[in-house]
Amino acid sequence: MAGRGDAMVWTAANGVTAGRIVMVLIFAASPPSPSSLAVLLLSFLLDLVDGMLARRMGQCSKFGAVLDILADNLGRSAVWLKAASKSSTMSATAVFFVALEWITLFATQMTSHLEGGGHWKQKTSEDPWIVREYFKNNFRNPLGTSGILGLFLLPSYIFVDFRFP
Repeated sequence: MAGRGDAMVWTAANGVTAGRIVMVLIFAASPPSPSSLAVLLLSFLLDLVDGMLARRMGQCSKFGAVLDILADNLGRSAVWLKAASKSSTMSATAVFFVALEWITLFATQMTSHLEGGGHWKQKTSEDPWIVREYFKNNFRNPLGTSGILGLFLLPSYIFVDFRFP
């Protein structure tokens, strides 16, 4: 993560990421509609752009990495919570996935950046067992697979299914 951009805060890539956060807030505040879903999907697509832009422009930074994962988690949390608001049976599932993501965020990336540690994917035996299980075999395990499926596909499907019959 360290590089020329460590001292930079507002770079082009971080501007894209900040725009993603604004799009998530627009989605969260909007009633369900094809246009609100399009805003959310654009935010998800721009997730591919911000990291690529930072790497190509030499603007990778710890701030950008944290901002990116916050944007990711906020976006997916908004989808889960909106989908769950339509169905009481989905509430427990939504809470599980949202909590799993935020726990993972704070147990990995935030801890890594605050302690000046290595890359967040480099897990050690000192990490909590749930974090080690989640990342084991590059997410190829029951907990990791459920987390990955819960990231984009499942909440988006549920949102569309419940909101656009």
